[in-house]
Amino acid sequence: MKKNFKCDKENPNKIIQFIGEPEFLDIACQSISTIIYISTNENEKLNSFEKRSKQTLHRKGLIPILDSNNRIKFPTQNIFDPYSLFLISSLDSKSYQSNLYKEKVDKQLDYHPILSWIDVLGATRLSSVVYKINLIDSLFIQSFKQGIKQYVHLGSGFSTRGQRMNFDSTCTFYELDLPSTLTYKNKVFHKANIEFPNYGDQKLIQISCNLFNTKWIDQLVDSDFNPNLPTFWLVDGLFFNLDFSTIMEMGSLINSISCQKSKFFIQTLFNRNCLLETPNDDKYQAINVIDFLTSNGFGSNIQEFSENGNDNIYLYSTGNKT
Repeated sequence: MKKNFKCDKENPNKIIQFIGEPEFLDIACQSISTIIYISTNENEKLNSFEKRSKQTLHRKGLIPILDSNNRIKFPTQNIFDPYSLFLISSLDSKSYQSNLYKEKVDKQLDYHPILSWIDVLGATRLSSVVYKINLIDSLFIQSFKQGIKQYVHLGSGFSTRGQRMNFDSTCTFYELDLPSTLTYKNKVFHKANIEFPNYGDQKLIQISCNLFNTKWIDQLVDSDFNPNLPTFWLVDGLFFNLDFSTIMEMGSLINSISCQKSKFFIQTLFNRNCLLETPNDDKYQAINVIDFLTSNGFGSNIQEFSENGNDNIYLYSTGNKT
């Protein structure tokens, strides 16, 4: 199918400089899942935000026809993220994919950008990303119903949760990341934010900071964060880039400004090889999640969820402060 979406093309490799390749591929998965969501849900099942966004996506030529004979098995539960779909469709992805998956380049020359990503990513990564997004979204919604008004995402990258969640004006979403990351995110999502106004009424505050030191905590408080209000803390990948001592220090800082009924969600990663019996191998060090949450005040009602990837096992854990 020929693509009919025309715009200035952004270089994928430039985006990767700011958020890394894993998160970039996650965004591609989110865009694919959005197409599946639209294709498998009739209009009457869509909410007002989804209907408006679907019309815009059609008008922009962003929704390809999915091949019913596609080799991969799509997830049965999907997400709706028009922002990621808008971004991925605006990328000059052919040059990136030619290195990622050379043998498929010729076949993909006339593909809609989304269809070519389906071939590149495959079912396992797609299912894993959709699982994580749905899990975090559901925990946010559950926390909102329980009265939590503050949501702090450390290492937020290109997250669109602050735009696509439907919370009221008493809630505030904080996105904390490097200045270069947030600046570039706002640049590449600028057109998408115009086309798709925020779904909810929650406030979105971005804080440019360095999470490798402790100054971010003061910047957060200076941005109207209230330590006396229950908070949902989200760390879904940041720990992969921090050393052990920095992780432990961050846990202590979060505990120091969290009141009762706050929640802490973290994502950790295990390489399958590390699960084998290798008593002489001390190169791999990971936090004990339960001990980490407990020692930092979030040891109540700990829940753990896991998702299997090709080479890794992703562990998602959440604890509550009492």
